[in-house]
Amino acid sequence: MASTDVEKRPKAYHTLTPYLTFKGASQAMEFYKSAFGATEIYSLKGPGGIIAHAEMSIGDSLWGAPRLAS
Repeated sequence: MASTDVEKRPKAYHTLTPYLTFKGASQAMEFYKSAFGATEIYSLKGPGGIIAHAEMSIGDSLWGAPRLAS
């Protein structure tokens, strides 16, 4: 079997990457944008308009928020 170099984590993810789960996701994401200059990478809406998953960046770091209830 050939040896290959495999990245242990995707680029832009650092040693510690937070994932948050909470209610009020839409409001929280707007707060992160205005307070910290965060950028929304993408978000997936679930039934009833909840945010099922989202990723944002602040500076050179990405972070995610799975299963957010809006």
